Amino acid sequence: MNLPTFVICIILLIIVALIIRSLVKKHKNGGGCGCGCSGCPRANKCAENK
Repeated sequence: MNLPTFVICIILLIIVALIIRSLVKKHKNGGGCGCGCSGCPRANKCAENK
């Protein structure tokens, strides 16, 4: 693997890690799917219902 390919792979991994981190933080702060709880199998664990 040459240097430019390695650098691009590292940049992509960092971007994916930041996206996952953002999703986890959003979920921990009560953010969810945003589609409402009716019909959701996890409705009893939803932060809005607490």
